[in-house]
Amino acid sequence: EVVGDLTPLGKTKPVTVALEHTGTASGERGTRSGIDATFTFKRTDFGMNYSTDQLGDEVTIMAGVSGTVAK
Repeated sequence: EVVGDLTPLGKTKPVTVALEHTGTASGERGTRSGIDATFTFKRTDFGMNYSTDQLGDEVTIMAGVSGTVAK
């Protein structure tokens, strides 16, 4: 897990992001590794009060990142 700050609409709150290592592979250009990151926040915590009855209040953010360590 990684802890950081989220600042939508100028309001900052701490968030905890769950990280999952998705794998490692070796290739011609070096070793490649991947991570998935996921976290959820409530829109109303940041003053986004419009359409919560239609869109819902919770937002889930998912991101995948991969990188290579060059030889």
